[in-house]
Amino acid sequence: MGKANIAMYHPGSAGSFVKVVMVNFMCHHHLTVELGPRINYIVGENGSGKSAVLTALTVALGAKAKSVGRSSTKSVKGMIKSGTQQAKLTVVISNDGEDAFMPATYGRTIIIEKVLAKVGANSLKIKNAQGETIGTKSDELARITDHFAIDVDNPIVVMTQDMAKQFLNSGDDGKKYEFFLRATLLQAVQERATIAKNSVDEMKMVLDEHNENIPVLKKNIEALQHELNAFERVEQLRSKSIDFRRRYAWSKITQMERKLAEERGKLAKYQDEKAKLIEQISKLEKARDDAKKQKDIFQGQHDEYMAKVTTTAAERRAIEAEYKEAARQLQKVKTDQLTEETKIKQLSKKTKDAETKIQRVVDMQKGETTQVEANIQRFNQAMVQAKADVTQCEQHIEQLESTRQNSKRESTVCAQRHRGIEAGIDNIRKQIATLKSTSSNKLVLYHSKMPALVDAIERRRGDFSKPPLGPVGTHITLKNQEWVTPVEECLSGVMNSFVVATPQDMDKVRKLAQECGVPNVNVVCVNFNRQRYNIPSERVPNPSQFTTVMSVIECTHDVIFNLCVDQCQIENSVLLKDEGPAVALFNSNEAKVKNIGSIYTPLRKIFSSGNTTRNEAFKNMNTARKLGADSKSQIKQFEARIKEEQENAKRASAAQVAASKAVKDVESALVKAQDDLKKLISAAHDARRALEQAKSDAEDTSAAGYDVSALQDELDSLNAELITHRSSLAEIERECEEKQKAYDDAKNALAEKQALGESFKEHARELTNNLSAATDLSVSTAKSIARKEEQLRDADPIIALAEQTVAAMHEEIETCAEQTTAICTRSEAVEAGDINIEPEKLLRMYENSKEQMRTEEQRHKRPFEEISDELSFESRKLAKLDSGFGRSMKLYGQLRKGVKARQKQVQVRATEISKIVSHRFNYYMSKKGHSGRVLVDFKDATLSLEVKDGEKGKSVKDMRSMSGGERSYSTLAFNLSLGDTNESPFSAMDEFDVFMDAVNRKVSIDSLLKFARKHVDKQFIFITPQDISAVDANAEDIKIMKMAPARVDA
Repeated sequence: MGKANIAMYHPGSAGSFVKVVMVNFMCHHHLTVELGPRINYIVGENGSGKSAVLTALTVALGAKAKSVGRSSTKSVKGMIKSGTQQAKLTVVISNDGEDAFMPATYGRTIIIEKVLAKVGANSLKIKNAQGETIGTKSDELARITDHFAIDVDNPIVVMTQDMAKQFLNSGDDGKKYEFFLRATLLQAVQERATIAKNSVDEMKMVLDEHNENIPVLKKNIEALQHELNAFERVEQLRSKSIDFRRRYAWSKITQMERKLAEERGKLAKYQDEKAKLIEQISKLEKARDDAKKQKDIFQGQHDEYMAKVTTTAAERRAIEAEYKEAARQLQKVKTDQLTEETKIKQLSKKTKDAETKIQRVVDMQKGETTQVEANIQRFNQAMVQAKADVTQCEQHIEQLESTRQNSKRESTVCAQRHRGIEAGIDNIRKQIATLKSTSSNKLVLYHSKMPALVDAIERRRGDFSKPPLGPVGTHITLKNQEWVTPVEECLSGVMNSFVVATPQDMDKVRKLAQECGVPNVNVVCVNFNRQRYNIPSERVPNPSQFTTVMSVIECTHDVIFNLCVDQCQIENSVLLKDEGPAVALFNSNEAKVKNIGSIYTPLRKIFSSGNTTRNEAFKNMNTARKLGADSKSQIKQFEARIKEEQENAKRASAAQVAASKAVKDVESALVKAQDDLKKLISAAHDARRALEQAKSDAEDTSAAGYDVSALQDELDSLNAELITHRSSLAEIERECEEKQKAYDDAKNALAEKQALGESFKEHARELTNNLSAATDLSVSTAKSIARKEEQLRDADPIIALAEQTVAAMHEEIETCAEQTTAICTRSEAVEAGDINIEPEKLLRMYENSKEQMRTEEQRHKRPFEEISDELSFESRKLAKLDSGFGRSMKLYGQLRKGVKARQKQVQVRATEISKIVSHRFNYYMSKKGHSGRVLVDFKDATLSLEVKDGEKGKSVKDMRSMSGGERSYSTLAFNLSLGDTNESPFSAMDEFDVFMDAVNRKVSIDSLLKFARKHVDKQFIFITPQDISAVDANAEDIKIMKMAPARVDA
């Protein structure tokens, strides 16, 4: 047989069988069977040698004779074809894919050749794809089968017809239990567990036997020790004397070594101190250099701000002079205005008096006497009208009181409005000063001390688990400056915040903020590892209809974006220019439908609160825009805002003055009305007296004559003077408005310069403190360096002297040790006892022991050596037994515990497997409309199958009471259930459909095919003498081989 015919493999498959070749084996002279990688059917009549293929495969792979079950003898030699002396079996195994066994050695094919001889030993060859012999030992074959998990002795891997018939006809639940254990490999596991338990028990018996011998040995040793005690005193003294001599000799050296150790300790201490000094100097020099750099930086910044302070002060003085001059001129114009107003009032009064006088003279000259009668009638009517006037006056007083209260409230509101506007103006001026200072650092927009806080965080960057981010506004860019005000209103809750990764980092940032003078800083702890939110389009407003805050900003970090989404809902916040459509969206409930949470117009925020639509003004209108691109533009806007607010302040002030004046007027009218009320009572008396006086005046007046033309000339002169003064007043009022405007401009400019100057001074003071601290640190560091360098210079001679002392002492010790070694070694002296005792004391002890030994040497049956040797032997035996027994008992306890744990695990695994098998058995029985259970009793070692007929509802536990077809199908279902728990790369069944009728056979074949196609990584070999026309022979995963009918050899 050539190598080319054998070297075959299944692509991507490792462990499947490619070919089986039989020569002189059983009924075959020479037969080659090629197998497909998946499902193989071998069919043929009885006696055609179908089962021989499976037998040859298992024998070649080292199956035990009892597992084969086909030989007429007790060994496989009985399988050699009659009339021949040997048989040859060849099995080709595919070795391709990831699970290939030693592919560099075997290649893609492993060939197993086994020769069975009637006489002599059988032989084995294991070859690679090129036909080269790699091994001839069964151990190598075992390695291959173990690697591929091929167990041909497992009845589930290879189900022979003998095993199938035995299972079908067996009513013994114990044998079924054994079959179950073998198929699931639980038998091997239990056997190993039993062997381990037996070994542990045997170990305990041996240990008990040794434990009984220990007391006997102890008793013997005690007797020998008693006998030896008679000699012991002398030997003790002799040994003691020798030990004292040895210890004395080496105690001198140890004394010297102690002194050497002390000197070495001093030397090491000096050297450590020197190393520490060098290290400290290095650190101090670095600190000095750092302090110098900081000093230079702070000095530069300080000089820059001081220059700004000087420049700002000069500008402020110039503006202050302009302000004072404007105030002086304004005061002068107001004084001139007041003078003209006073003059006009005086002239107006004179003019009115002259007109009255002229009219009176003219009336008297006409001789109208009817006036007296009219006066009499008027005063008579006044007396009647007095009571009605009293009532009317009281009502008028009540109206005046109500008007006074309303006017007071109006005055208070106007005053509050005026103060609010003035505060707003001051705030705007501060914002202008802040914007002007952003040329050096934009962080001052967030807080005047914010640059210091950010610098502190950057310097301590390594102290944090992840570098903090903040302020958040510095990580946000606005795409369209048109929306800067509403966007900042939306983000107001997070703009000044810092973002950290852990609560510990949060505490560190807050501590730094307190140290830098930034109070109440908001710190948010977030997940830095989370990616940017992917917001679904259905959760945000339609981008073609609405502009959201999310669409007009860019975040430099995913963490910042996620924070804005979580806390500001930027994805649902819409920007609109008009309030009307915004309110309409919420009133019509369309906002909710279109995923709109809030709407921001240039000045208002519209949102829904419950069932109410809220329309609120922005809270931070007069603050510098942190997201604004151009500070100059913002300054111009703020200056325009100041002018607007100043006009509002004037109007509010005028309204306040008017309201105050109204209060005074009403109070005056109230007093007058009360006086009038008192006067009405005596009105009648006054009228009568007035009538008499009028008659008397009329008589006097008629007698006198006045020149009306003189009075008219006087009136014309007064009118001309009045016109002149009114023209002058109009000119002064125009000049007053101009001076007032100049005064207000100068006042605003002065306030701005003062605010800017204070800002620069604050920065300068802070830099002065920093510069002072850096200077102090530089000076103190320089002093420390000088002090440490001086200490370093002093250390060198001390170390040199200590090194010389150590070297001399070491040389002396080596000389003495060499001389002392002639007496004994150091280890012998140490074994003798403590050699650290003072030499003088050891010498006295040595002399005393010699004297005692001479006194004791004179007395004693058996020689000392005999007793001593026997005692030594017994003692060693006891010590060995004692130590070994202790270790063995400890090991025994561990092994016993391990055995129990293994037994418990085996029980748990066996229970799990039995449940799985029972579940799968029920599944396969349901294919025929039945239900089934596998009942495993591990305690009684029995297994029974229970099948319940789906139609009759009758349960059967004895398979022998079933029909042949039902038994065969139940056996097949049981085997398939066990097959789900097996990991072998192939499975073979011989005559699986024996005794089955056509219906059972069809169900069985369908079940086998589904089972085989479910396990796509396995190869299947099915052997049957029955018709398999129901199988699709053209399927890609099926291969059918039909055996030739049996024939008689010639």
